[in-house]
Amino acid sequence: MDLPDAFSDAKRIVKQVYDQVYTEFRVWKAEYASRIMDSLVQPPSYSPAQMDDTVTQEPPFDLPEDSPEFPEFFPTSSYQISIESYDYKTGLTEQIPFEVTRVHDLPPRAPEHEHCTPSNRNVFVGDDPQAMPFMPFLNDPTFDHDAYADEHKTYAWEPELTVDPDVDAVVIETTRRLLGEHHMCYELIDETEILPYELLDHNGARGVYRGAVYRSHRRDYLPWPPGIPDSAKPLPQTQVVPGATPTEKLTNLVSHFCTNLNCIVGYCNVHLDPMPMPLPVLPRIPNDRMAKQTDHPCGDQCFLSVDAPEPETIRWSQEDFQFLEMFMTLDPDTIPCDLATLCRRPCFEAFYQRGVILASTPIPPANNRPNGKRSKSSRPKFADHDSAKFTPGGPCGHEGPCDSTSQCACYLNKAHCERWCRCDKKCVRRWKGCQCRVLHKRCRTDSCSCFKAHRECDPELCIPCSAKYAEANICQNANIQREKWKRTQVGPSRWGRGLFMAEDTEADELIIEYIGEIIFDPTTESREHITKHRGRNYLFQLNETTSVDGVYLANDARFINHNGENPNCKAGVKLVNGEHRIGLYSTRRIKSGEEILFNYGKHFFQEREAEVGPGIGKGKGKAAESNATDTSGLGYLIPRPASPPSKPQVARKRALQPQVKPRAAKSRTQLPVGLLPSSKQGSSASQPVAVRRK
Repeated sequence: MDLPDAFSDAKRIVKQVYDQVYTEFRVWKAEYASRIMDSLVQPPSYSPAQMDDTVTQEPPFDLPEDSPEFPEFFPTSSYQISIESYDYKTGLTEQIPFEVTRVHDLPPRAPEHEHCTPSNRNVFVGDDPQAMPFMPFLNDPTFDHDAYADEHKTYAWEPELTVDPDVDAVVIETTRRLLGEHHMCYELIDETEILPYELLDHNGARGVYRGAVYRSHRRDYLPWPPGIPDSAKPLPQTQVVPGATPTEKLTNLVSHFCTNLNCIVGYCNVHLDPMPMPLPVLPRIPNDRMAKQTDHPCGDQCFLSVDAPEPETIRWSQEDFQFLEMFMTLDPDTIPCDLATLCRRPCFEAFYQRGVILASTPIPPANNRPNGKRSKSSRPKFADHDSAKFTPGGPCGHEGPCDSTSQCACYLNKAHCERWCRCDKKCVRRWKGCQCRVLHKRCRTDSCSCFKAHRECDPELCIPCSAKYAEANICQNANIQREKWKRTQVGPSRWGRGLFMAEDTEADELIIEYIGEIIFDPTTESREHITKHRGRNYLFQLNETTSVDGVYLANDARFINHNGENPNCKAGVKLVNGEHRIGLYSTRRIKSGEEILFNYGKHFFQEREAEVGPGIGKGKGKAAESNATDTSGLGYLIPRPASPPSKPQVARKRALQPQVKPRAAKSRTQLPVGLLPSSKQGSSASQPVAVRRK
């Protein structure tokens, strides 16, 4: 069958399945709606005989709500009314009595509050969507709605951006059947242009379009189709093409599995770039020397115990051999005992097939192997010790040395290669870790190379300090990645609510990590309108490109209040396994029950001081504002100027350098290689970009 005929056949199948699913949904929805309507009609609680004796009265419409006494019309605080119920099936009407109770003492009105998703891990957002999902503070005339609308390119409720949830459910079910029954891929289904909604994400004229695959993981489902659990209805975020080779399957798996030691999960919410495949490795150990690499036989079928088999007795499928061949390109010197476990074949057979593969892959002489050495004149330069001048990127994954010839992402960003980079283990740019001994002040002084470089110790590299043994609690420079926070509790404070110690802590100990959404500078500007209107700011500078915003997602660290004269904690940005994270550390001994206080910096109250005169910012946090009360208890207040300037600046909470004034927003083109989220179709990696209209 030629390509045009195959494509026509695919269009016919997609249309046939879509029409069938759409018809099934229409029939089911009519029955489902009928059942729901029937369930809303409750039978009367009184018999017809009782209804005849019931005197039905209606209260006067001009009765004031705050009437101190009931008129004679209401002898008690309750009365009866009746309503008519019409049965649309039988055409009959009946009177249904109800007893109405008048409530005298209404409960107090709940205080205003803000929603914040609790989290123990930062989530990368990048930039908010170009399409404004809704207009905040719609009935508040003091909010500048026009300025907020100018931060977006379009509205999410415009017809071309609106998604019918019923049609979306039909599209998702149609796709699920096309994948399972007809083995189609997302790209082919989209190319047919039969379905009303596209499946994959793409960049459109109005920003990033989120396809049905993405939406299928972010919606609630109706009880349709019957018998299919909701857990089976979301579409796979990645798709392996039928008939794919083991290498293609592994590439698909590796690209969406985050190997950063902070994560070790699939579809990571922090590192959105697809992970690069490991580079091929040349073999070093021939088969005749493999016996020296093994201490003892793995079993009765070990290659150490079984003689060399005859070739005709080895019966491997093509897929089994391709899997072994693929694995040996990545780690060719793995002992046959481990290869047998991976391939689920006898050890002596894996040993034999390894020899077959090595026969076509000659082992290079020792003097021809790359050693990764460089001359002193070409010693690499690094800038990742200063978070104010450096933004981490993703792992490098290129062939050759990490220099200008390979356009290595780490080289261009002046960063060390981390353990998740795909370059050679002897790469001169790799971070070597510290060599601190167990009793060497536990990696808390500048004598530790990791501590001096504002890094946490790497569990896989810092062997002497026992950083990998979290339970031993020897290395004290790995507490952020271990989530070893002090016990704290939120309680009433002088300035709304605050965070208090629930246990004693000594000086220079990690109290808690500051958690939030990682956003770019353009989004800090677009969120500025809501921040200033609410009078609360949770923005914390992370590095020269991104910030951590705890307004929508955070942990209890967002409750820490300001104290400009006597703070008891300080912030520190540390590079934790190649990722910047903010830790709050005690500056002195803090007793249990004492409030945790942090110095926001003099520029935090700069605008308020310009409005009311000197003195603001020298007091303690919210108390510095005479009219500032945080009834919600969800954070600290920022001052509102009497007349905001044409280009207001966000009063930003600065990490490590709290006295530095806010910078202008940077262009997205200035970001380091590997930081930008991927726009790969069919994955959750695509991130919309906020556009500012001038």
